[in-house]
Amino acid sequence: MNEMDRPGRPGRPQRTRRPLALKVHLLLLTLAVLLPALFAGGLTAWQLGRAYREVVQSALQGGARTLAVTIDREIEVAVTAVSSLAGSRALREFAQAWPQAQDNGTLSDLYQRARAVGEAFGGWVVLVQADGRQVFNTQRPLNSELPVAKGVTWIAQAIDTGAPVVSNLFVGSVAQRRVLAVVVPVDPGLGVPVPQSGVAQPVPAVPLALLLAFDPSRLARLLTYVRDGEIAGLIQVADGTIVARSIGQAEASGQPAPDWVAAPLREREIGLASGSSLEGPPIVAAFHRLDRVPWAVVVTASRAEYQAAWRTPLERLAIGAAALIAAALALAGLLARSLLRPVQALVREAEAVAAAAPPPPPAPPSPVAEFEALRHALARASQATRARAVSEGRAAAAEESAQLLRSERDRARLYFDVAHAVLVVLGPDGTVRSINRHGLLVLGLEEEAQAVGRDWFDSFLPHRLREPVRAVFQDILAGRAVIPGSYENPVLRADGEERLIIWRNTILHDPDGVLIAVVASGEDITERRATEARQVLLMREVDHRAKNALAVVQSILRLTRADGQQDFAAAVEGRVNALARAHTLLARERWGGGDLRELIETELAPYAAAGRLRLDGPAVRLVPDAVQPVSLVLHELATNAAKHGALAAPGGHLEVSWTMRPEGGLRLTWSESGLPTALPGPPQRRGFGSRMIIATVTGQLHGSVTFGWPPAGLRCELLIAPDRVLPVAPEGEWPLAPDGAEPVAPEDAWPMAPEGAGPMAPEGAGPMAPEGAGPMAPEGAWPAAPEGAGPVAPGAGPRHGPDHAPAEEQARRSLRQKRILVVEDEPLVAMDVEAILHGLGCEVVGPAATLAEALRLAEQEAGHLDGAVLDVNLGGHAAFPVANLLVQRDVPVVFATGYSELPGGWTPEGGQGRTALLRKPVDRAALTAALTRLLPPSGQPQATSRAGRRPPPADTLRVCY
Repeated sequence: MNEMDRPGRPGRPQRTRRPLALKVHLLLLTLAVLLPALFAGGLTAWQLGRAYREVVQSALQGGARTLAVTIDREIEVAVTAVSSLAGSRALREFAQAWPQAQDNGTLSDLYQRARAVGEAFGGWVVLVQADGRQVFNTQRPLNSELPVAKGVTWIAQAIDTGAPVVSNLFVGSVAQRRVLAVVVPVDPGLGVPVPQSGVAQPVPAVPLALLLAFDPSRLARLLTYVRDGEIAGLIQVADGTIVARSIGQAEASGQPAPDWVAAPLREREIGLASGSSLEGPPIVAAFHRLDRVPWAVVVTASRAEYQAAWRTPLERLAIGAAALIAAALALAGLLARSLLRPVQALVREAEAVAAAAPPPPPAPPSPVAEFEALRHALARASQATRARAVSEGRAAAAEESAQLLRSERDRARLYFDVAHAVLVVLGPDGTVRSINRHGLLVLGLEEEAQAVGRDWFDSFLPHRLREPVRAVFQDILAGRAVIPGSYENPVLRADGEERLIIWRNTILHDPDGVLIAVVASGEDITERRATEARQVLLMREVDHRAKNALAVVQSILRLTRADGQQDFAAAVEGRVNALARAHTLLARERWGGGDLRELIETELAPYAAAGRLRLDGPAVRLVPDAVQPVSLVLHELATNAAKHGALAAPGGHLEVSWTMRPEGGLRLTWSESGLPTALPGPPQRRGFGSRMIIATVTGQLHGSVTFGWPPAGLRCELLIAPDRVLPVAPEGEWPLAPDGAEPVAPEDAWPMAPEGAGPMAPEGAGPMAPEGAGPMAPEGAWPAAPEGAGPVAPGAGPRHGPDHAPAEEQARRSLRQKRILVVEDEPLVAMDVEAILHGLGCEVVGPAATLAEALRLAEQEAGHLDGAVLDVNLGGHAAFPVANLLVQRDVPVVFATGYSELPGGWTPEGGQGRTALLRKPVDRAALTAALTRLLPPSGQPQATSRAGRRPPPADTLRVCY
C-alpha cells in the first residue's frame, strides 16, 4: 500500500509526519531535563526563602532569650546577696531583740555590711518593718530620720510568704526617682524572753525585711549587648510599662510600651510582633519572658533590614538559575552538532551492509563510545552471523553449569551462616578467607568484606597475643606442633572490646597433603566467665561482710561489762539488736543508705508510747556506712537514759533534734530534762558506752562528740561529717547540696577527732573523752574494764583453760612494752584489739580508722614501732600502702581481714617482710601467737637495724588460724 492507498479523506493524499532531526531531539532532551530541575529549583528557592527568614527570626529570638537569661542571672545574684545578708546570724539576733533592745555596735556593723552590699549593686539597702517604717537606709547616715518606704506592697508580700520578692518600678521615698527593689524577709524566730511579773515570757519579734534598691539603668546596661542596629528593652508583662531600654533609658523608663508589643507579652512567653517603634519607623520585635520576674525582654530590628536579610539571597539565586539555563541550552546545541557527523557516517555504512555493497570510505573515529562500538559491530556483522548458532549452544551449556555451581555455593553459604558459632577460614598465610554472620557479629563488623583479606593475628587479636599465637600457628603449619582440641583466646572487636572465645580448629589438606586452610570454630564465653567472676566476687563480699559482723559481735561480747549475768545478757542483746535493726534498714533500702528519723524512731520505739519523747529535724539520709554507727550510738544513749537518765525518771523528757550545718555536715543534739535530782556535774570516770560513742563518732562518722551535764539532765551533741550524709531536697525546701551534688568536705576538714571534741588517745591508750569529761552515767554505770582483764561475762570463768595460762604469761613477758600500731575502721573491733594488746602488756599506737591517719602514724612513729595489726579494708581503701611502708622498714605486720585470703599476687614495693594473716573474727590466742612468732622477745635485739635490713623473700606471708 502506497501513500495514496491509505484511508483518508477522498481525493486528498494522506500526509506523513516528518521525523525530527537529532539536533532537535537533543535540545528537547535538554529542556526535558531542565524543566523538572527548574521546578525543583523554584521549590528549593521557596524553601530557602522560608529557611532564611526562620534563621533571621531565630537570631532575633536568640538575642531576646540570651538577654532574658542574663537579666534573670543578675536578679538571682541580687536575691542571693540580700538573702545571705538577711540570713546572717548578726541580723537574726538583732531582729530577735528588736525593738526592745538596740545594740548600737551591732546595728552599726549591720549598717556597714548592708552599705557594702548596696554599693556592690550600684544601689542601697534598707532595713524596714512590715508597715514600711525604715530602721536604717544606707543612703542616709545611721540613726537619721527616715520616711515610710514606698514599696510596702512588696515588703508585706515578702514577709507574708517568707520568700524573696522582686518589685516593679516605683518611686523611692528617699531617692525620689524610679527604682527597682529586691525584698527578702528576715526570719528571727521567737523574740528574746522579757520578764513580766517575775516570769520570763518569749516576745514575738517584730517582722523585718531587707530591701536592696537599685536604679533600672543597671539592667539597661545589660541590654546594650545586642547586634548593631538592634534595640533591646525590658517590659513589665502585667501593665506593659518599660523598665529599661538599651538606648534612651532616661526617656523610656516608666513609659508604656506600644500596644502591638504589650498585648502579645500577656498572651505568650515567646514570640514575634511588628509595629512602629517609639521613634516612628516600622520594626520587628522578638520577645522572651523572664523566669524569675514577670517581665519580658524585647529585641527589635528595622523591618527593612529584617526583610533584606532573607530577600537578597533569593534574588541572587534567581539570577544564577537564569544564567545556568542559558549556558545549558548553548552547550546542548554544540553537543548536537558534534554528534551529527559520526551518526551520518554510521547511516551510510549501515545502508552499504544492507545492500551488500562495498563499504564506503571508513569514517573517522567517533568521540562517542557507543557510536564507535556500533561502527566496529557493523564491520563484524557478517562474521557474527555465521558463528551465532555455535556460540548460542556453548553459552547455554556454560550457563547451566554456572547455575549448578551457584546453587551449591549458596547452599553451603547458608549452612555456614546459620551456625550459631564463630566460623573463620584462615589461609596458610594467616589471612581471613571467609567468616560467617555470627563471627561478624562477635567482631563488631557488618559485612564480610571488612574481614576478608585481613591478617587475623594483627587485626583481630589483642596486641599481647599476636606474636605468641602466630608462632603457634606457624609451628602447626610446619608440623612441629599438634593442633589442640580446644583452647581459650580473646579476640579484639572493631570497637576495641575484647571477647573471650573457646576455639576448636580443623586443618584442611589437599590430596598431596599440602595445607589449604584452617577452619576455626569458636563460642563466645565472655558473659559466662563474667558471670562466674561476679559470683565469686559476690561470695567473697558476703563472706567478708559476715565475718566483719561476727567480729563486731565478738567485740561486743568481749568489751561489755555488767554486774551480773542477766545484766550482761541484756546489754549484749541490746547492742546486737541495734546492729540487727541497722542491717534490716539497710537491707530494706538495698544498701542505699537510711533515713535518720526512721533510725531514731526505731531505736527509741520502746519509749515513745509514754509521750515523753520529742523528735525535731529535717529529712536526712545517711550513707550506708554511717547507718550502723549511728544506730549503735543511739542505742548507747537510749540505754543510758533508760537506766540513769530522763527515761528512768517518771517526769523525765527526751528531745532529739538535728539540723544541717551551714558549712556542711549534720548536728544531732540529745537533750534530757526532768530528772528528779539535779546532776552534780560530770562523772568521775569513763565507761565502755561513752568510749564506744567517742570512738564511733570520730572514727566512722568522721565527726566529734561534746557531752554536757547541766542540772536538768544530760546533753550530748554529735557533729557528723558531710561525707556521711546524703543530700535530700524535699519539695519546697532548699536542697542540701547544689544541683544534687553530694556535699564532700575537704580532705583536711574533718580530722579523726576535731578540736575540743575528744582527741585521739595518747600512745598506749584507747579513745578518750574530752578533758575532764567522765562517762555519761553516774559512777557504776558502764564500768571500765581493768587493764588486761578478759572481756567475759561475770561468773563465766576465763576464756582459756589452765593449760593456756603459762603460754599466755610467757607471751606477756615476750611482748611487754612492744609498741604496736593498730589500724582498724570498726571502732568496736579496734577497742577489742586494743584491749587484747593492753592485756599482753603492749603499748598501742592509734587506733587509726582511715588510710590517711594510718600513714600519718606510720611516718610519725618511724623507728619506734615494733609491729602493726592492719585491717585490710579501711572504708573501701586497701591498707597495703601502710603495709608497704612498714615492711620496707622491717616492721612485722599482722593482717586482719574478713576476706578468705589477700588479693592474689600482692607484692609490696621492696618485697614482703615478716607478715601474718588473721581472719576475722580475731581470736585472742591467734593474735598472741602471731605477735609472739613475728616479734623478738623483749630485751632481745633485732638481727639487723630496721633501716639497714634487706627485704625478706616474697613467700613469707603466713596464715594463722
